[in-house]
Amino acid sequence: MPPHEFYIRFWGVRGGYPAPHSSLVGGHTPCVEVGVAGRRLILDAGLGIIPLGRQSRPSPEEPFVLLLTHLHRDHIEGLGFFAPIRYPDAHLVIYGPAPPEGSLEEFLRAQFSPPLFPLPWDENSARRDVIEIHDGGTLLWEPDTPLPQYVPPDAVAPSDHDIVLVRIMHSWAHPQGVFLFRVEWNGRAFVYATDVEGYVGADQQLIHFAHKADVIVHDAQYTMAEYTDPVRCRQGWGHSTPEMAIEVAQAASIPCVILFHHDPQHDDDFLLAMEAEAQQRFPATFVAREQMMLALTASGTVEHLAVP
Repeated sequence: MPPHEFYIRFWGVRGGYPAPHSSLVGGHTPCVEVGVAGRRLILDAGLGIIPLGRQSRPSPEEPFVLLLTHLHRDHIEGLGFFAPIRYPDAHLVIYGPAPPEGSLEEFLRAQFSPPLFPLPWDENSARRDVIEIHDGGTLLWEPDTPLPQYVPPDAVAPSDHDIVLVRIMHSWAHPQGVFLFRVEWNGRAFVYATDVEGYVGADQQLIHFAHKADVIVHDAQYTMAEYTDPVRCRQGWGHSTPEMAIEVAQAASIPCVILFHHDPQHDDDFLLAMEAEAQQRFPATFVAREQMMLALTASGTVEHLAVP
């Protein structure tokens, strides 16, 4: 764990499918690591979870806590290659949405067993717990406890600065829906809003959910020209533009925006140009890059620890 009490590290920043041509921004599908108060959360299991797993040392005292936003392939495809899942002394706890039919565990077993995957799900050596979450629920991680407790929507989670809270919001601004997460601790907050599409007048539900967070990671897969292209219009595809991301940040009083879920057809030069244009509108806007690391400091600032 880096020597910062609240940090965000990007392992995969692409959407849809990998982009191996990208050496600067990176080509892995979504995976974001959040370290907070000595604990670690993993958001999504795209291909970025593979290098994360290679650098992780499994320990039964420190479970891997994975939160899935939704079950589209690009957000789960790295799970079968996550090295700790093969170790008998590892413990993986997966929180995510229930599929339309069956349970989340049944869905993952089907995805990561033959004929779709070479090794059966049940032959993985790590201990695995799969927990379904719901809109309005909260993960509550108290000090000196190995795992967060899932608090359902009809229960009230305590408000204590020493407790890590992960608030859960369900959005229909993406096909089949998506979960958004807000991680809070010690008066600081980070919002993960991938795979969402902006609305006219901005997404008011998201604005309320993200209000006064320190940083928001927001989907920005398309330029406005692509989004409104009369021949290949992307409206209704469930993804946003930098303008939409910035509009949410401004309305929610968020000082820093990270553009995320990059289109795999956008090369490094394209994304750097997108970043420069976005910064003309909102200076503290940055394109997510693999291995980029941010710290939410005690002084109330967002510090860039590493920018490739």
